[in-house]
Amino acid sequence: MKKLLLTITLCFLSFGYFQQSTVLAQIIPNPDCLSLDGVLTSIAWSPDNQFIALGGQTGVHIYTNTLEYVYSYQTNNDNFVYSFEWNVDSSKLATLYSDGDVYIWDMINKDEYVMIDSELSNVAMLDWSPDNTKLAMSSRLGQLSLYNILTDNLVILGANNEYQTIDSISWNTDSNLLSFNTGESIIIWDTEINEEFAKLRTGYDFIVNWDDNSLLFSGRLSNGINNIDFPSYFVVYNWNIEPHNIEIIVANTYQSSSYLTRFYSFVIHPNKNIVSGYAFNDKIYIWKLDDKNFSLEIDGLVRGEWVGMPAYNSLAWSPDGQFIGNVGPSGQACIWDMSSLE
Repeated sequence: MKKLLLTITLCFLSFGYFQQSTVLAQIIPNPDCLSLDGVLTSIAWSPDNQFIALGGQTGVHIYTNTLEYVYSYQTNNDNFVYSFEWNVDSSKLATLYSDGDVYIWDMINKDEYVMIDSELSNVAMLDWSPDNTKLAMSSRLGQLSLYNILTDNLVILGANNEYQTIDSISWNTDSNLLSFNTGESIIIWDTEINEEFAKLRTGYDFIVNWDDNSLLFSGRLSNGINNIDFPSYFVVYNWNIEPHNIEIIVANTYQSSSYLTRFYSFVIHPNKNIVSGYAFNDKIYIWKLDDKNFSLEIDGLVRGEWVGMPAYNSLAWSPDGQFIGNVGPSGQACIWDMSSLE
């Protein structure tokens, strides 16, 4: 894969007209919820669909997929869990704490597997590579570090200090490219040669997530594309790296402040045809990529005064795609049965 030599700016792209989705009436059962002490920031099903991890102010709590309590992992400090990720065989869970420490918990022995000092401050997010060998950690001070599990080696990537912030991060399928948001641009970083692979100037904050070798990113509509301030738009873009092109795959109007058309979390359904976002207006939006007239809105958990806390893992799909889960600062975790979508 050759390095992209061009820096692309969204304002030079033309996408034609926008089609506003119609919210279809769906019978979605009331969610099953539980309440824990303290703020919750993260939820994730294990890849084998046996467990649900909940993380936040009081550590990591493991439940069965029917919300029966199993075990808790806690450190000897008062730091929040800001982000976590399961490995591919569900045997370990990597957690990023607010002080920059990363703990990998062993699900079999119910104990600490390894502790890593990420050397980050003001941390944002952690992501485990699909090949199970690397952990990437980001901070809102423009820092990015990479831990190689096989060699027990931590490196600070060349992106460090070049950007004001690095928050939402995501690995590609081949585990060699790492994408991240800087607030003004989306960067694709080649971790094998430690340099920038491609750059897309956006002007706004976006949440990024790889879908095979295309990059999906979501947030508000860039005024550079369509020169309007009202109504605001929730937009999901698809950046196809090779051949290179960018298109809007979701454009949904929202009659309020453009600030609220940002997302805490943006996730892709296991069937790759459904995308969903937990927005700053505390709504959960669900779209089908093959049906532009489909849009579903659910009342998510209210974040209120905790709006500024990283919550990139606060929304998740179950591996079988039958359920979606959301956590909030009140200590609530709610799970909706979404089997009717398929």
